[in-house]
Formats: sequence, structure tokens, C-alpha cells
Amino acid sequence: MLAGMCLQAGERERGLELTAHSVAMQPEDYGVLYNAACFYSNAGELERALQVLDRAVATGRGYRRWMENDSDLDRFRGDPRFKEIMARLPP
Repeated sequence: MLAGMCLQAGERERGLELTAHSVAMQPEDYGVLYNAACFYSNAGELERALQVLDRAVATGRGYRRWMENDSDLDRFRGDPRFKEIMARLPP
């Protein structure tokens, strides 16, 4: 969450550092991975966002209805890779 605040404050590089650190500390934690995907999306790092979102869903967790409506994911909603990730979630 602090990374997102950094991004809003114009401290993109600091946000990237914090996000990378969080993912490195808890590489299998759904919440960390999902929030990292949202941060990367907002930072314009769409490839990284999709990679981390894929890892988040691979943990066996994920909330389809939330992800379908989360505006943080709007930037790549039309991407076929996003559709593939969503297809792995239960209805």
C-alpha cells in the first residue's frame, strides 16, 4: 500500500523498490502478489503486472468478482493473457 502512495506522490522509483521488496519477502502470498499487480498496472508496468497477477492466481486464491470490477486492472482487461488468468478462476 505504501508503494501506491509513493506512486501517487510522484515517487515511482521508490514505489517500484518497495513493491519488489514485498514480493521478494513473500513470493507466494496472494495478497502481496495481487497488490503488487495493481501497483505495477498503475505504474504502467503492464507486463510485470500480468506476470505477478498470474502468480497470485496460481496460489489457488483469487476472487473473480473482485477482479472483474477492480479499476486497477482496467489497463490490461482486454489483453488475452488477462482473459486466460481470469479463466482459471472459479465462477
